[in-house]
Amino acid sequence: MKIFKILFMFLLFSAELLADDIRSLEYFAKSINEIQARFKYEEQFTKTKGTLTEEQFNKILNYTEEALYYSTKVYNKDLDKLDPALFNKTLAKNYENLFREGLRLSIYSMKNNDIASGLKSMRLINEWGKYYRKIRKKIL
Repeated sequence: MKIFKILFMFLLFSAELLADDIRSLEYFAKSINEIQARFKYEEQFTKTKGTLTEEQFNKILNYTEEALYYSTKVYNKDLDKLDPALFNKTLAKNYENLFREGLRLSIYSMKNNDIASGLKSMRLINEWGKYYRKIRKKIL
C-alpha cells in the first residue's frame, strides 16, 4: 500500500511539473505569434506611403509589448529541453540575446524616438528570425 501511495505522489508531481513546462512553451509560441502579428500588421503600411496614425503606432507598440510580456514567462530550462542540440544548446541564449533584447530595444526606440535603438532592435530581431527558421525545422 505504501508503494502505491509513493507511486501516486510521484505521478501527481510529475504531471504538475510537465504542465508547468507546457505552459512555459505555450508562452514561447505566444511571444513568436505576437511579433509575427506585428510584422504582418506593419506590412500593410509598407505598401503605401504615408505616416502612421497614433492608433496604428499604439497597436504596433502593443504587439511588441505583448511579445515581450509572453517571452518573460518562458523558462530557459524549457527552451534547453526543446533545443534539439545534444551539447551546445543555443535556443535559450539566442532567445534572450536576440529576441528579448530586440523587443526591449524596439519598445525603447518607439517610446523615446531613438532611431539608433530601433535599427539595432531590427537587426537583432532579424538575426533571431534567421536562427529560428533554421532551428524550427529541427524542433517540429
